Amino acid sequence: MGVGAGIAGVDIYLALWPGAPLVYCGLSGLLNAMLVMIVFHIWLQTGYYPVILIAAADLVKITAEITNGGALISSASWPSVPEAHAFGFAAAVMVCAFSLPRRHPAREYPAASGAEAI
Repeated sequence: MGVGAGIAGVDIYLALWPGAPLVYCGLSGLLNAMLVMIVFHIWLQTGYYPVILIAAADLVKITAEITNGGALISSASWPSVPEAHAFGFAAAVMVCAFSLPRRHPAREYPAASGAEAI
């Protein structure tokens, strides 16, 4: 699901965004989507909220790249397209938001002895 979300997000950017490049070579939008999906899966399985800081740090990096107009961490022989990173990230966030269970299993903590379950 994350791979499809990342591909769809980048495709939407390339097809509809004014000024998007006509030729694109990169997997970073897909990788940003996969990062979101992995963080979401870890959070869903464990309920460990600090793992969300990883996605937040990625979002800060993407914002800085868009602001500066290029990649912060790597360099390549082709220009960086940080908007593709953002669209891949955003597409995965939307998939995660729509796939949230009604009740989060990690929130169902066992009751303390003598206490009723909530």
